[in-house]
Amino acid sequence: MNSALIQYQIARVRAAFGAKLGIADTVEDRLGKVTKNAIKATASEVAQVNALAK
Repeated sequence: MNSALIQYQIARVRAAFGAKLGIADTVEDRLGKVTKNAIKATASEVAQVNALAK
């Protein structure tokens, strides 16, 4: 999960700076990967990640 979370954060920063992102680098794509791999995460933790994506 750590790698996916780091990639998610990178995608957020790149999007914030206006970089053109490929489909596999979008915040939405990375968010899906993070939440999919967060098997042991609590509902509260998943909610926090979702809130960051907005």
